[in-house]
Amino acid sequence: MAKVEDVHKTGQTGNRPRDRIYFEARFDGPPEASDVSEAQKKAGYHPGGYGGPQDVRVVGNTATWWCAASCD
Repeated sequence: MAKVEDVHKTGQTGNRPRDRIYFEARFDGPPEASDVSEAQKKAGYHPGGYGGPQDVRVVGNTATWWCAASCD
């Protein structure tokens, strides 16, 4: 498992469930799917409510993805 070093939102398309919040996270090693989910939780958007991480892209130790903008 890779530990998240930094996670932040990079954008948001709105506030409805069909809108998206975009993230970027840097890890101490190449992340696995569970690491990206933990990063999303750390950012305050639990996958159980907001869905995601969706469309995960990993380059080296950095991952980008999106989740729903609302947990409704």
